[in-house]
Amino acid sequence: MNRPRKFFRGSINIAEIGIEVGRLTLEQKRRLLARFVYELTVVGRGTYVPESEEIAAPRQLRAVNEIQHRVASALFQSLGSGKDEKWIWPVVADFADAAA
Repeated sequence: MNRPRKFFRGSINIAEIGIEVGRLTLEQKRRLLARFVYELTVVGRGTYVPESEEIAAPRQLRAVNEIQHRVASALFQSLGSGKDEKWIWPVVADFADAAA
Protein backbone atom coordinates (compact mmCIF):
# COMPACT_ATOMS: atom_id res chain seq x y z
CA MET A 1 0.00 0.00 0.00
CA ASN A 2 3.04 2.27 0.22
CA ARG A 3 3.84 2.15 -3.48
CA PRO A 4 4.05 5.30 -5.63
CA ARG A 5 0.72 6.52 -6.95
CA LYS A 6 0.34 8.55 -10.10
CA PHE A 7 -1.28 11.90 -9.69
CA PHE A 8 -1.81 14.45 -12.42
CA ARG A 9 1.89 15.09 -12.94
CA GLY A 10 4.62 12.70 -11.85
CA SER A 11 4.37 10.14 -9.09
CA ILE A 12 3.92 10.59 -5.36
CA ASN A 13 3.70 8.21 -2.47
CA ILE A 14 0.41 8.33 -0.52
CA ALA A 15 2.31 8.19 2.76
CA GLU A 16 4.20 11.32 1.70
CA ILE A 17 0.92 13.07 0.96
CA GLY A 18 -0.37 12.13 4.39
CA ILE A 19 2.73 13.53 6.07
CA GLU A 20 2.58 16.78 4.13
CA VAL A 21 -1.16 17.26 4.60
CA GLY A 22 -0.78 16.41 8.30
CA ARG A 23 1.52 19.41 8.69
CA LEU A 24 -1.10 21.83 7.41
CA THR A 25 -3.49 23.81 9.58
CA LEU A 26 -7.20 23.13 9.22
CA GLU A 27 -7.55 26.35 7.20
CA GLN A 28 -4.71 25.31 4.89
CA LYS A 29 -6.31 21.89 4.40
CA ARG A 30 -9.59 23.56 3.47
CA ARG A 31 -7.81 25.77 0.97
CA LEU A 32 -6.06 22.72 -0.47
CA LEU A 33 -9.39 20.93 -0.90
CA ALA A 34 -10.92 24.03 -2.52
CA ARG A 35 -7.98 24.29 -4.91
CA PHE A 36 -8.30 20.60 -5.71
CA VAL A 37 -11.99 21.05 -6.58
CA TYR A 38 -11.01 23.89 -8.91
CA GLU A 39 -8.20 21.90 -10.56
CA LEU A 40 -10.55 18.97 -11.14
CA THR A 41 -12.82 21.23 -13.22
CA VAL A 42 -9.84 21.96 -15.46
CA VAL A 43 -9.04 18.24 -15.75
CA GLY A 44 -12.69 17.55 -16.60
CA ARG A 45 -12.64 20.15 -19.36
CA GLY A 46 -9.78 18.23 -20.93
CA THR A 47 -12.26 15.49 -21.81
CA TYR A 48 -14.31 17.75 -24.10
CA VAL A 49 -14.20 17.65 -27.90
CA PRO A 50 -13.07 21.15 -28.93
CA GLU A 51 -15.73 23.43 -30.39
CA SER A 52 -18.59 21.00 -29.73
CA GLU A 53 -20.89 19.72 -27.01
CA GLU A 54 -19.35 16.23 -27.29
CA ILE A 55 -17.25 14.42 -24.72
CA ALA A 56 -14.11 12.69 -26.02
CA ALA A 57 -13.42 10.71 -22.84
CA PRO A 58 -16.68 10.05 -20.97
CA ARG A 59 -15.17 7.47 -18.58
CA GLN A 60 -12.44 9.89 -17.57
CA LEU A 61 -14.98 12.70 -17.13
CA ARG A 62 -17.11 10.47 -14.92
CA ALA A 63 -14.09 9.54 -12.78
CA VAL A 64 -13.11 13.20 -12.42
CA ASN A 65 -16.69 14.08 -11.48
CA GLU A 66 -16.75 11.36 -8.81
CA ILE A 67 -13.47 12.54 -7.30
CA GLN A 68 -14.66 16.14 -7.41
CA HIS A 69 -17.91 15.20 -5.66
CA ARG A 70 -16.05 13.52 -2.82
CA VAL A 71 -13.51 16.31 -2.42
CA ALA A 72 -16.25 18.94 -2.38
CA SER A 73 -18.16 16.83 0.16
CA ALA A 74 -15.10 16.64 2.42
CA LEU A 75 -14.64 20.40 2.18
CA PHE A 76 -18.32 21.04 2.93
CA GLN A 77 -18.25 18.67 5.91
CA SER A 78 -15.09 20.29 7.24
CA LEU A 79 -16.64 23.74 7.03
CA GLY A 80 -19.74 22.54 8.87
CA SER A 81 -18.09 20.44 11.54
CA GLY A 82 -14.83 22.27 12.10
CA LYS A 83 -13.04 18.93 11.83
CA ASP A 84 -10.33 17.61 9.58
CA GLU A 85 -11.88 15.22 7.06
CA LYS A 86 -8.99 12.74 6.86
CA TRP A 87 -11.03 10.10 5.02
CA ILE A 88 -10.73 12.00 1.75
CA TRP A 89 -7.04 11.32 1.06
CA PRO A 90 -7.23 7.50 0.71
CA VAL A 91 -10.36 7.96 -1.44
CA VAL A 92 -8.48 10.31 -3.76
CA ALA A 93 -5.57 7.86 -3.94
CA ASP A 94 -7.92 5.02 -4.91
CA PHE A 95 -9.42 7.11 -7.71
CA ALA A 96 -5.95 8.11 -8.88
CA ASP A 97 -5.00 4.45 -9.08
CA ALA A 98 -8.12 3.67 -11.09
CA ALA A 99 -7.46 6.55 -13.49
CA ALA A 100 -3.83 5.58 -14.12
